[in-house]
Amino acid sequence: MAKQESMNSPDSARRLFVSDVSDQGTDVVLRGPSKRYVRDVLRMGRGDSLVLFDGSGMEYLSTIIEATTRNVTVRIQDKRPGTCESPLRVLIGIGLLKANKMDLVIQKASELGVQEIIPVAVRRAVPSLASDRAEQRRERWLKIAREASRQCGRTTVPEVRPVLPFEALLERGREADLSLLFTTAATRPLGALEQERAALPGQVMVLVGPEGGFTPEEEQAAQERGFLRVGLGPRILRAETAAITAMGLVQYTFGDLGGSHGDVLPTDP
Repeated sequence: MAKQESMNSPDSARRLFVSDVSDQGTDVVLRGPSKRYVRDVLRMGRGDSLVLFDGSGMEYLSTIIEATTRNVTVRIQDKRPGTCESPLRVLIGIGLLKANKMDLVIQKASELGVQEIIPVAVRRAVPSLASDRAEQRRERWLKIAREASRQCGRTTVPEVRPVLPFEALLERGREADLSLLFTTAATRPLGALEQERAALPGQVMVLVGPEGGFTPEEEQAAQERGFLRVGLGPRILRAETAAITAMGLVQYTFGDLGGSHGDVLPTDP
């Protein structure tokens, strides 16, 4: 009995990403993979609670009213804004990594509240994606981002951009209040940079290199565009570890992971 009550509690209900929930009316019909996931994987049926989200920032508290071999019909009972989004807008530019490592960074970026993920073509990047393969890989990354957002309770899904040339990424850095280049060549920690700033940033661009790191020319170009070099301690970290650590430090220092400023950051307009 306790298990059934837990299943039907809105705050403990299973979550599912569904595109454009608000455009589908009160009843949402799930077919294909979504239907199979709810009916065959989760073993859910009539009367069970389900929370839908579509990346808009809202979540929809719903109840399954029909579950057949053809489809699952969900009735929306209420909607509410999500509470798990960071008030700090974080963008990460990451030099292209090998497939499994890039998948990991996409997953953890989504869990850490990053809003935009930008794969970057740099000189020392190991993989080189042709245009057709790049789009296939991006579709995979989008699925990973949606699943990670579902699992961690987010109501938005990070934008995963097409692979961007390094120079174009540096131009994107001009849009941020603070642009950070994490590199083994730097010794200054992020905490020291925090003490130097008079105001909190609303948007931070994080730039992390591939397995081979950035070339001296790339680091110089980033500095000339306003990126500040930041170190990650005395140990040499793998590229995927460096990216995850950098995102966590930024969210801790300026965002909502428990730092001294987590409760006073301005919200997005």
